[in-house]
Amino acid sequence: MGAKVLRDPTKDIRNSGQQIDMIPLLSASRYEAAALEFPKFTKGGAEHPYYRGLLKRRIAEMFVLRDSAEIPSTLALDVVAYCNDPQNASLLREARGIYHSYKRGLQGP
Repeated sequence: MGAKVLRDPTKDIRNSGQQIDMIPLLSASRYEAAALEFPKFTKGGAEHPYYRGLLKRRIAEMFVLRDSAEIPSTLALDVVAYCNDPQNASLLREARGIYHSYKRGLQGP
């Protein structure tokens, strides 16, 4: 998230001033809603709506928090559209791979 967002978790200037609610949601144990906040931390400004590698990592983090490698139906439509773009065809597969590697690491040898 970065120190600036931790100091003021209501907005992130790199994110077009979009409301950031992760900290309050986590504090209220609303994990499903908090998981949907992860893609908000991938913006690169108007010229780069998302940084592909960072979005992949954030989606993998969302999967970990939700304990599911499925895309929630309530995920922001612009994120879904970006992931479904043919140029980004492998993004979800790679994010799922990160999630499954994490799960295997928890299970041990």
